[in-house]
Amino acid sequence: TETSSPPKVETPESPKATETSSPPKVETPESPLVTTEVPSPEISPTDTVKFSDVPDSFWASNFIQPLAESNLIAQIDNDKFEPNQSITRAEFASHIPKVFEEKSTRKSVNYEDVKADSIAQNEIQIATKSGFLSGYPGNVFRPEQKVSRLEVLISLATGLNLEIPSNPDEVLSIYKDKEEIPDWAQEKIAATTAAGLVVNHPDVTTLNLNQPATRAEVSAIFYQALVKLGKVEQVSSEYIVSPKKDN
Repeated sequence: TETSSPPKVETPESPKATETSSPPKVETPESPLVTTEVPSPEISPTDTVKFSDVPDSFWASNFIQPLAESNLIAQIDNDKFEPNQSITRAEFASHIPKVFEEKSTRKSVNYEDVKADSIAQNEIQIATKSGFLSGYPGNVFRPEQKVSRLEVLISLATGLNLEIPSNPDEVLSIYKDKEEIPDWAQEKIAATTAAGLVVNHPDVTTLNLNQPATRAEVSAIFYQALVKLGKVEQVSSEYIVSPKKDN
């Protein structure tokens, strides 16, 4: 199974990465962040949608169904959703303006590997200007690269400007694979956890950050982001991570 390596943020102490292995840029404490919470479009279900490959018993059905009925996520072919299919960076970017209201906190970037007349160009620019996604050094976006679970969570933590908890180490202690969280990403993974965005299947205590994110996983995380923004009602799922509460 193809996996994608987690992005690493450059720090003043780390050497510059090469063109082929350079990490995506990630917001650092020195970078300006939006201080207002990002709103999202009002969710209003349209027609009932039923996917042949997403039965009611499917673990992410509760998340996928309402998003599909609100036209926030699309089917793949005929009546199929392909929930276990991985998602590319371009596909992930295309969901941002559908799920969240547009905002502009950064300048647009003329990515070398995104043609101006490509279908994904507009969505990629929106995701870039709104702070959800960044490119790689050399002004490349790598639109066909599979997006990892780490990138998805970091994207939402940054784009939604989630609050960093005061005790990130304690928040992350619920994960069996917490040692695999890069140092630079720990605060933001803690922020997504504390905000209730993290959904882990099949083991709620395992992040699997290096794995490519599936359409079902992205849908679940998007849905939880909308719960955080007060746009949808919380659904029941044993795979939603419940952050540890202070005693």
